[in-house]
Amino acid sequence: MALSAVEEVLAAMPDEVTFRALQVELLLHKMHDTPAGLSLLRRLVRDAIDKKSVVWMSVAIRKLFDPAKDYSDFPRAERFAMGQELSEHILAAKPSQGGEGAKFLSYGGDCTVLL
Repeated sequence: MALSAVEEVLAAMPDEVTFRALQVELLLHKMHDTPAGLSLLRRLVRDAIDKKSVVWMSVAIRKLFDPAKDYSDFPRAERFAMGQELSEHILAAKPSQGGEGAKFLSYGGDCTVLL
C-alpha cells in the first residue's frame, strides 16, 4: 500500500528525490525485494551523479551507507564502488553560491563530511 502511494507521487513528480529515496527504502528494507530495490538504488545513484546535485548525491549515499540498515544481502563490491563514485562527485561539486561559507553534509550517525 505504501509503495503504491509512493509510486503514484513519482508518476506525477519523477524528480522528487525524497520519494525516490523512500521507494528504495521500502523495497530494500521493508519489503526485502533486493533485486528491485538495488535496481532503483543504482538508478538513484546514476541520476544524482548526472544531475550534479549535492542534495541528490547525499540522499543516495545515505541509502548506500545508513548505519541503521542491514546491508548483508547487497553486493558489497558494487555498493562500495557506487559510494566511491558518489564521494568523488560530492568532493568535486562547486561550492554553494549562497554565501554560506563552508559547504557540509551530514551523512547521519556520527559521520560528518566537510566539503
